[in-house]
Amino acid sequence: MLKRFLSLLLACSLLLCALPALGESAEERGMLHARDVLNPLGFDLSDECVAGAVAHYREMEQIYRQSSFFDALTPDLATCAYLLLMQEGMGKFDPETFAWSPSSDKIYVFDAEFFNIEGMYTEFLTGVQAIVVDGEFTDVTEDLSGMTVEWDEATWSDGHRTVAFRLNGQPYDIRLTSYGDWLNMDILPFLNAALKKEGCAAQLHCVSDEFDQIVFLIYGDAKTASVLRQILGVPQPEPEGGGSLLDWLGGLFGG
Repeated sequence: MLKRFLSLLLACSLLLCALPALGESAEERGMLHARDVLNPLGFDLSDECVAGAVAHYREMEQIYRQSSFFDALTPDLATCAYLLLMQEGMGKFDPETFAWSPSSDKIYVFDAEFFNIEGMYTEFLTGVQAIVVDGEFTDVTEDLSGMTVEWDEATWSDGHRTVAFRLNGQPYDIRLTSYGDWLNMDILPFLNAALKKEGCAAQLHCVSDEFDQIVFLIYGDAKTASVLRQILGVPQPEPEGGGSLLDWLGGLFGG
């Protein structure tokens, strides 16, 4: 009986040794520290999220090592917090239907260059809905009749589209210049004005760098947004707004 017990104990010990514990490497320790820093801000990040961020870090590290365009990657707080929040808020694509669904009710992370061009604002509002707890977006439609086949290099656009929806039952619509597969971020102040008008408790804040193609959105107060930007090493927005990545690209290619 004792021999059998010792054999089971040895088997369990070998199994535990075979499972790597989080925190063994520098990048794992960095992710765990970043998780602790983000937790008081309302981000309850799972071990699965941490493991995904670590895997992403290692992929990036390999690319950086093979490239002469990047400095060495280090698992500092800004880098680890960025990868954790991206892992948490990027959502999931169904490989069969290509349908996207949100993965967090605290942060919405998206690529400003959308795959689903025809329904990009519908998808965007799905992500926004996931984090806006006191607002309900319904009846979202996109009128693409104002979009053109040819690209206008003078305006760096292909016409315009109109996005309409109801927020807590009230109708809203906005005409937006179309930039092909790029989201027009003018939708953000429009949404914040609508949220304020409907008496919602908070506002949408972009906490990623304005020149980053990956956009991080939270729904909360300005102070929380400011703290998150500090953690991520992102400059605070200028009062009158600076340029955006889209503005810069427009200047570069639009002449």
